[in-house]
Amino acid sequence: MKDAYDIVYVIENYAGGVEAIINLFRPDLANNLVKEGLGKIRNCFESIEHKGPIDYVSFLGIEEQEERELMKQRAYLLVVELLDALAIEKFLDKKQTKSEI
Repeated sequence: MKDAYDIVYVIENYAGGVEAIINLFRPDLANNLVKEGLGKIRNCFESIEHKGPIDYVSFLGIEEQEERELMKQRAYLLVVELLDALAIEKFLDKKQTKSEI
């Protein structure tokens, strides 16, 4: 749960914002381990109903349903903005094919 919180927190609070984070990652996007790690984050934030946004609001201890939904959406949008800008795709395990997902 804390991993999702940390990811959203950094994106939200990094000096220079999302653009600065994008510029930090760009030189390393040729590294397969970097792409794999970011792809796994993409998997967790595939929708507001995926593990990332759900873990984020759970870590925050938000219980009121309307607030949970708003915060899940906010977390999802922040992460997807970064990953889209970096053109990060979902991580596919070597045992999976795109048709299985």
